[in-house]
Formats: sequence, structure tokens, C-alpha cells
Amino acid sequence: MIPIYSELFSHEAEVTSENEKILHVVDAVVPACAKDAHCIHDRSDDCEALPDAHFAAGHQFIVRQTGARHLYFDGKNQGFDFFTRRARSKWAYNVERIHQNRIRKRTYDCGALRVSLEKNGKSSRLVVMKGRDGGYCWLLYYFKDCRSTKQAVELPLKGYGLRWKIEEVHREIKVDYKLEAMRVERY
Repeated sequence: MIPIYSELFSHEAEVTSENEKILHVVDAVVPACAKDAHCIHDRSDDCEALPDAHFAAGHQFIVRQTGARHLYFDGKNQGFDFFTRRARSKWAYNVERIHQNRIRKRTYDCGALRVSLEKNGKSSRLVVMKGRDGGYCWLLYYFKDCRSTKQAVELPLKGYGLRWKIEEVHREIKVDYKLEAMRVERY
């Protein structure tokens, strides 16, 4: 487990961008982590600044994609509709999620492609997950030691699955203890 980071903020204090906040948190937490740790981000963190900063710092990362950006494949700038059609779905994975206090099982057919953020940029991979009941999910990631396409699919799925579980526990704690309603104020 890694240390939990929390921070109080003020509406009157200087404004810091969300990306700067996230990078500050990553810089504070990553030194306490194992060398092979991965930074896992949700769709809200799908922007240009975060992957660039992770590459520059040498961090391994997983970012769930919104499907709005373009990536480079074989030197050409492509959209996610291209990647969805191009990825060969060789492996099927079952995912269990808790939704409205019931366990939901979904099956995804998955494949991976080598992509880059810039034309001649550092190579990363994009996992394309096609839900058998419909829907898609894309995970952009960079691992230093990824040797096979099957491993290229399994590692980000496992990492993002752990993130889902942590988020469910976090959501329960927020609801049970009404953390959203707490405020620190001056009287």
C-alpha cells in the first residue's frame, strides 16, 4: 500500500490547475512507492500534461481514456474509432463490479496496440476493451518491462481493476461518514 494524500483547500487562496495539483500529489507520493509502482488515473485525467510529465519523470502509468484525443500509430495521427477497429481482440476477461449493491459480471474482449503521444515520441500501449454487452474502454499505459502482447493486456487490466476496488471502498467511507459534508471554517 502507498501513503494516502489529503490536502485542505481554500476558495480564497491562489488558484492552481487540476493538472498541477495531480502532479504535485504524484511527486509527493511516488518516492515512497516501490520502484515498479504504477500511477493509475481515471478519465478525468486524460489530458496532454499528465502523460508527458510521467514520461519525463520515468514513471509507469495507466490512464483510462475518454476517446477524445488522437494518438500516433505507425507515424500517423489516428482517432479512437481507428484503434477500436484495428485492435485484434484475442483475449476475453471477466470483470466483476458492484452496482447498486449487486455484483455485475461483464465480459470484455481485449487487444493492445503500440502507440505514441507524439509523432516520434516514446512508445506506449493502448488496450482496447470491447464489452460483449456493448461499450468500449481504452487504457493508455506505459510499462518499462512489458514483453508480450498478452502481458500488455493483463497488466493494465489488473491495475485498473485494483483502482476500481479502492474507489468503491473510498466511496463507501465518504457516504458512511458523510465526508463530503465536513468543512473546516473560521468562526
